[in-house]
Amino acid sequence: MPHSAVINCRQPYKTPGQRRGQGKKSKRGAVEKTADDNSRNIRITKPLMLLLLTGLIIFFSVWLIEKGAALFSINHVSIIGEFQNDQAAEIEDALSVHVQGGFFTVDLVSAKAAVMRLAWVKDVSLQRRWPDHLIVSIVEQQAVAYWNDGAKLNDQGEVFENPYSSGPGPLPRLYGPDNRSDEVLQQYQYWARQLRGSEFVIESVSLDRRNSWQLQTTDKVVLILGNKMLESRLQRFIEVYSKVLKGRRERIQSIDLRYSNGFTVSWKTGLQPDIHEG
Repeated sequence: MPHSAVINCRQPYKTPGQRRGQGKKSKRGAVEKTADDNSRNIRITKPLMLLLLTGLIIFFSVWLIEKGAALFSINHVSIIGEFQNDQAAEIEDALSVHVQGGFFTVDLVSAKAAVMRLAWVKDVSLQRRWPDHLIVSIVEQQAVAYWNDGAKLNDQGEVFENPYSSGPGPLPRLYGPDNRSDEVLQQYQYWARQLRGSEFVIESVSLDRRNSWQLQTTDKVVLILGNKMLESRLQRFIEVYSKVLKGRRERIQSIDLRYSNGFTVSWKTGLQPDIHEG
């Protein structure tokens, strides 16, 4: 029997070209394909893992914030200042909607704006105090004068309504256009300084629509100053009064200062006014 027949029974017949390299090429190609697949799987898996990790971080962060808000809620609100019961109730009502969050999440900006809307509040500051405390410090509007029909002015000449405060002692009454309240207050303060040391104390100051000024003293003497040379006219009156009128103050009803070189006096008894030359 030919020797080649025995070899063919043990191994399938292949051509010389197949025996020299075809098998190796197939094997090498299979190995390279598997390596590429593994590398691609790794490149796909890393972004997915990062995305999942980011999602978990966000989820637990939100959970911790919500849990912390529940654990550290605002349980005590302290209001610093001396207030009447009605004032304290107004502050509590204004804050109630805005202190529902936790210690870290309470909206202090909105809470401050709500308190500032109270007409008698001039300024407010809010501060957290660990772990569940909110401190509210309030500066109340202080009236320095009455303005027109029942309103009041603070020391900046701003109009406000405050039914709880009447200011320190009797307040002067000031009248004028609403947009000139600060000017009227400044003029009153200047004239009050001018009259300091005299027998006259200002009770009211009025500015009419014609820009004419008039003031009244606490003993009901009316001084008509007009709309120009206001300071010099009042100063002239003070100088002449101390020399001529000082002993007859209780008889004076009004004094018209709208003269270039003097003023006229109207007497309560109905006598004709005297003209005093400056």
